Amino acid sequence: MEFILKHKNDEIDLIHTVNSIHEYPAFEHGFEIYANSACCAGILEAVKIGEAIGEDVDNWKEEAEKIRASIFKRLYSPRLRSFIKTIRIRDRHSEPLGYDPFASTVTDPDAVEYAPAYFGLIRDDDIKVINTVKRIHDNLWDEELDGLNRYPESWDRNNGGYGPWPHFTCQLARHYCEVGNEDMAEQYLGWCVEIAHDYRFPEHISTIERFEEWLESYQNAKILQDSKIVMIEGIKSHPKWNDGLAYVTTPLIWPHAEYLMAYKRYSMNFL
Repeated sequence: MEFILKHKNDEIDLIHTVNSIHEYPAFEHGFEIYANSACCAGILEAVKIGEAIGEDVDNWKEEAEKIRASIFKRLYSPRLRSFIKTIRIRDRHSEPLGYDPFASTVTDPDAVEYAPAYFGLIRDDDIKVINTVKRIHDNLWDEELDGLNRYPESWDRNNGGYGPWPHFTCQLARHYCEVGNEDMAEQYLGWCVEIAHDYRFPEHISTIERFEEWLESYQNAKILQDSKIVMIEGIKSHPKWNDGLAYVTTPLIWPHAEYLMAYKRYSMNFL
């Protein structure tokens, strides 16, 4: 808790990180919604532990509620009627924040703008969540491959080629289960079942054309790391390559966990 809270900025009551779930500082350095939702939820769970063993955790509870309130105020856009991705700030100690040289916001649609509901800070049937999820679906559902992309293709960090991710697809499937939308829950979970190969999920999938576009750009820019070479070999040796698809990083544990959680919700609500 001390480590988390020492990264909290008291002017804005949010946690400052240089990175978050996409491992992409260009769009995540600052006060980012997934990192803040995870930290807030973590503090609230630590409060439960502290209370159970008789510790004084009133300060933790107070700080968590400040962060929760700030997420709803600072990382929500009434104009977009959606949660937003990031408030970019280079240094968490910047005073005032508006004069930080990084000061800006990232309002592009991102799958993790669902994070406040994913981490239980707000109900799925809240209008803020419903509108946020609609915006995510409208902008990030892949028109060619189906499935949910994590962020816009224009962000241009599409390792292995731009394409949909089963774990983020499963996260929104859970939302549709919670609000009783069986058709959308089936669309999202059904896609995951369809793309599983030998009962295994990849990190994400892409087309060979998108893969080649990504590969060329990274080769030309001289930013193709050794680890990417290993990834490329795995993509080209995967059986789905012969079907015209790039299966990136297979298997990956995270989407399997997300699928199990989403299917449990689906089963409880609809079966």
